[in-house]
Amino acid sequence: MNPPDPDPELDVRAACEAGAYDRAADLTLRAYGDGILGFLSVRMGDESLAREAYSEFSVDLWKGLASFGWRCPVRVWAYTLARNAGHRVRQRRHRHGRIELPFDSRDDRAGPEHSRTPAYMRTTMKSQVRALRARLSEEERELLVLRVDKHMTWPELATVVAGRELESTEQKREAARLRKRFQLAKERLRELARSEGLLDEHRPRGSD
Repeated sequence: MNPPDPDPELDVRAACEAGAYDRAADLTLRAYGDGILGFLSVRMGDESLAREAYSEFSVDLWKGLASFGWRCPVRVWAYTLARNAGHRVRQRRHRHGRIELPFDSRDDRAGPEHSRTPAYMRTTMKSQVRALRARLSEEERELLVLRVDKHMTWPELATVVAGRELESTEQKREAARLRKRFQLAKERLRELARSEGLLDEHRPRGSD
């Protein structure tokens, strides 16, 4: 039997407890960085915005590890920081009146950082799914990525979307709202896939 994969949460916590916050930040980015960049790209619908948000998130992560209280997994906290950074970047762009282009309007030729784009975004089938998701609202795209791609629990997802830790009652209420919104997003994506001839009607529907 193969030994279990190392748990990055344990490694990051051990580094923090030793005061090695630079190492803790590096371990966090190694474990979750590509996934977070993919999340930002899909959520924001623009790769340049996503990379700008990712840079800000990395700084926030490095600055915040010393005061991180471990009341949630570092993975959930990292996604929360990334989402908040994305919000700030978008707000700045709106204030400066800069136009954002959707994925499908851009040239897809590789740039100098192409190798950091997650592999799932460079496959034909996933590109079709990405194009459909780009037609959803930002909240819908975000829910699908976090729940389906990142396998977050509803309490974890509620924390990320809220951008902060929630009290138990508030967390349950937000999780219930997001669950309903997620179901609507799935139905909308299914209708879009059906209209494009991408949906196999004979396959059973997945659970949430």
